Parts: sequence; C-alpha cells; structure tokens
Amino acid sequence: MGDMQTSNTSAQYLSVDLSSRKNIAAEIETMRQIVDGLGALAACLESIWCDSSAGATYTVTVAKGMWHDDLPRAIADATYATGGYNGIYIEAEDGHGCTLDPDWPGDGIEGEPFDAHEQAGAQRLNQIANSPLPNGFLDRLRAAISLSQVAGRWVKWDERKSNPTKGDFWASCPFHSETHASFHVDDRKGFYYCFGCHAKGDILTMVKEKENLSFLQAVRRLAFITGLDHELQPPAFEPPTILQLKEIIVKHFTKENFLEVGLVTGWAQYIRSHDRLLRSLSWGDPDYAGNVLELLTAMEARNDGSFAKLQGYITTTFSEQAQTVTQTAVFSSAKSVLGYQYTTPRNDVIGVMMPFNSNFTSVYQAIQRACGQTPLLAKRADEVWNNSTVISDILELINHSAVVICDLTGRNENVFYELGIAHAWNKTVVPIAQSDADVPADVRHHRYLKYLNNREGLEAMERDLATRLTGLLGKNKSMF
Repeated sequence: MGDMQTSNTSAQYLSVDLSSRKNIAAEIETMRQIVDGLGALAACLESIWCDSSAGATYTVTVAKGMWHDDLPRAIADATYATGGYNGIYIEAEDGHGCTLDPDWPGDGIEGEPFDAHEQAGAQRLNQIANSPLPNGFLDRLRAAISLSQVAGRWVKWDERKSNPTKGDFWASCPFHSETHASFHVDDRKGFYYCFGCHAKGDILTMVKEKENLSFLQAVRRLAFITGLDHELQPPAFEPPTILQLKEIIVKHFTKENFLEVGLVTGWAQYIRSHDRLLRSLSWGDPDYAGNVLELLTAMEARNDGSFAKLQGYITTTFSEQAQTVTQTAVFSSAKSVLGYQYTTPRNDVIGVMMPFNSNFTSVYQAIQRACGQTPLLAKRADEVWNNSTVISDILELINHSAVVICDLTGRNENVFYELGIAHAWNKTVVPIAQSDADVPADVRHHRYLKYLNNREGLEAMERDLATRLTGLLGKNKSMF
C-alpha cells in the first residue's frame, strides 16, 4: 500500500490531493480506496474532494494535459465499489468536464457538461476520443516493465534489506543525498516512497522527476524502452506558422487558390480588391511575397477565426508541403548544428549503420543479400558522396531510408548516435548484434537479431533479416 499523509481535513495519497468538506477521516480513507481502484489512471488525477452533506458527492480534478478517455467509467466504477455516490463532478480541460449521475448505466457516457453550451446525450463526452493514449495503454505499459527495473538506473539496491522474490526493494534515495537505504519500491503495487524526503509516486512519476519530462513525454520514453511505441500516434502535427504559410503560398498558390481561400475565410472582398496581390502573382513581381505577408498579418490581426481556417485549408490542400515546412522547422537545430538541410523523406533505400571496420565486411555482404530480397537496396554512409562531410551523408541516408539497420556490436558510439537519430525521426529500426551484452537495457525491449560472425551464423542472420525486411516492405517491387 502506498504512503498516505493525512489529517481529518485533507491528505495526499499517491500524488493525489484528497480533502473532505465535513472533516471526516473516513471520507479520506474512502477516497484513498477510489485512488487504488483507478490503478494506473490515478496518475491522471490532481485531486478528489468529498462533500458528505450532499450524500457522497465527489469533485474529481484531472491534472492538466492528462485526460484519458477511460477516466469517466473508471472513476464511476472505483467510486461505486466503495459504496456508491450521489454524484461525481469531473473537472477537466478542453470540454472534457462532466458530471456522472448515480444511475449512469455504464454502456454510454451520459454526463452533464459544465460549460453553458449544453449538448444532449452521447455527444456530450464524445470529445474524449481525442485522448493521446490508446485505451488501456498505461496498464500495458506498466505490465511491460517493473518499477524496480526503471529505478535501478538511478539507485543501487541494498541486498540486505531487499527481497526481490517479493518485489520488495530498498536503496539510498535518488531524490536527495543520504547514506542509508530509506527509499522503498514495492514492485507488486508499482509505487515508491522515501521515508527521508517523502518523495513518492509510480513508474511514470519517477521518469518525470528524474528526467524532467512532462507526463506524455514520460509515457513516450517508457514506451520506447518497452517496445510499445508502435501503439502511439506520432506527436500532434502543428499547423504552419504565419511565415510557413507565407512560404507555401508564395511557392504553390494560384489565383484559384486565393479565390477559394476568400470563400472559406470570408476574405474574398479583401483579396479581390487588393491592388497588388493577384496582379503581382500573375506577373511574378518582386513584391508578391510582401503582399502575401500583408494578407496574412491582416487576417491574424482580425482574430475572427479566419486565420485558423486558412491554416486548415492549406494543411488539407497542400498537406505534403505543410508537413515539409513544419518538419523543416522541427529539424532546424539539426540543420544549424550539423549542417543538414531537411527534405521530405524518399524512403527509397535501406540504411545500414555499422562500424567502418574490415571485420564487418562479410556482415555487410550478408545484409546486402538479405535486402536484395526486398524492393530496396542496402546502402552504408561510406557509399554516399553527396555532401562535403560524412555526418551530412549519414543524416541524409537516415532521412531517406524506409528502414534503418543498426549493428550494435561492440557498442560503437557512432552507431548509437545514428540509432538515436533514426528513432527521433520516427524511422523503422532493425537492431542486430553479435552479443546480448551489446544491447543496452534501454534498447533491449525492442526486437533485435542476434548473430554469429561465421559462415553458418551469417547465413542464419541473412535468412532472419530477409524475413523481417520482407515483412516490413513486401516483395513486390512494383509497389514502389
């Protein structure tokens, strides 16, 4: 059981603030049971408040940015299990706030929205479908890796006090300086508590605190470690900024596009009556870009929703161009620091990252033969001579690769650097290694191919790798 600090009026349990209007200690205990009943979803809550004068009415506040579509049902079930309720008010951002009636059937979400623009029936909470995490994902994430495995990155377990067979671990606290083991991890319940500094939480709390991440960043970090990142959607696509819109318009807009924008945004009169906008477009005059920027700044300054409509029009009509300019901005640091100019990926090659060493010649030849059974060919950075620096060729190869094969044998620093870039750029990565010891804990949860560097071992690796690649890419070359 996790630690709870409590008085008659309030408590904090597993990082959730609990308070009772009537100052009844039993209500604090009931709310603690509700938190336990929520399981992994308890990490999404900021506080619970109980008013027994209204017949066990609860106000549950969801922490900023941590809404999950399982919460209404889970909160209702957990509260019902403690003896029922007369009403639950869920406070949350972005229109998710609602009430749960005690007669809620559970088959559909029939809450009462807080905002004044009330909607009827099931439409009231349909917005919860926008949750960034799949249903049940947090439970699968917690089942995939233990708290002690994660905490073990920052602590050395006290072998005399710890009992691994019971999931009971003790160490010096990673959150404050001490010489004795006051930090306790209960793997069975998935919580930690320090009896010295009173730090407490679960696996996500630890990653958040130790790596200074947001909740969703911590989820993605653990998903990567456990190999569950394929279940997550890529980070939300950001609409183009005003300067990015200007770039797309200047390069791609026709007169017809401007007229369509006028109809969509209500700016048709402005566009038609502007003395230079369409004229400078037709004649290719040097002031065209400035006229476009004038339109955009005027539209943004109006603050009437038209600018957002323009963003929507462009991200729909020019989706590839919009994604390119936004991704170019995302990789601007790589461009400025490493000298690489980001371009839209072609995904027309299989990139191979491995040490430039003659001992790996036969290994690379086996990889080439395996890739030969797919529509794409293998290529190493030393076979690319498009840039003046090797690092630019490596970045270009990773960017345009449909799959990136990384040989982790010997824990070569350059290969791990390239592996990190490939993962950061959302590439499909196939790690291979000659020894399990070459695969660090942070990568071991991903599937990797282990091989021996001899004739039989390379033949086996070639077969296994070909199977993996054809499963990812297919065999039909006409599809590319």
